[in-house]
Order: sequence, then structure tokens, then C-alpha cells
Amino acid sequence: EEVGALRMKSASFGKNIHDPTDNSVHHPLLVDYVWRKNSTLGNARSKILVNPQQVNYLDVHDTKGAAKPTVDLEPYQQLHIHHYKNPEKGPHAGGDPSQWVKDESLSLYRQAILDSLTEQSNTTQVYSNN
Repeated sequence: EEVGALRMKSASFGKNIHDPTDNSVHHPLLVDYVWRKNSTLGNARSKILVNPQQVNYLDVHDTKGAAKPTVDLEPYQQLHIHHYKNPEKGPHAGGDPSQWVKDESLSLYRQAILDSLTEQSNTTQVYSNN
């Protein structure tokens, strides 16, 4: 089935600016920002992935005049994103820090990301204009 866009919920992550131990930690990767607002993804902000051939107008949250429908994805069963907008300032629109929770769900990918970055920096690529 063709769609105009996929709309998915996003969970904002950032550092805990009120926690001295988190403030003393270096965050070299986005996945190192592990604090998020304690809410269900159903109430979270959303982002869209657009099929540009099927949409006449879009902004970051919605489409207008799509020839095909925008499909809302179920965040726990299909797809959601982790959102890192100015993570050094805390979770975006995070509200009361006492309501934040630590979510290290992406930490299992940390070493693979570091290995990939190290591998890429050790590889020399040659580009040609031909």
C-alpha cells in the first residue's frame, strides 16, 4: 500500500542538568544522553517520514494535500524515534526534572557504534570526478 507519510512518536532525550554526576560525565555519543520525560509515547511529540511523490505540502509534524494517506505508527509495536534536540540542556520540552527517568535502552548498541566510527576513521577513501 502506498502512503503519503509515516507519522511516528518521538521521545526526547537529554542529560540530567540537575544531577551533578550526570553533569560531570562526557557524552561523546547521542545514545549517552539517557534521561527522558516519564510519559507514554502515545502522548509524545511526533515526526514524519514523507513520500515526496505523494505529498503537496509538509512541515516537521504533518502533511497537507497528500494524494495518499498519512499512516500513524503504533510506537511500541511498529516504530518510534529517540529525539535529541539540544540534549546538553536536558530532554526537549522535558518539564519537571523530578519526572524524568533514566532510559538506557540504546546502550547495548554503544560499542557497535564506537567500533563503526573507529573503523571508518581508519579507512582511507579516494574520490574521483570521473
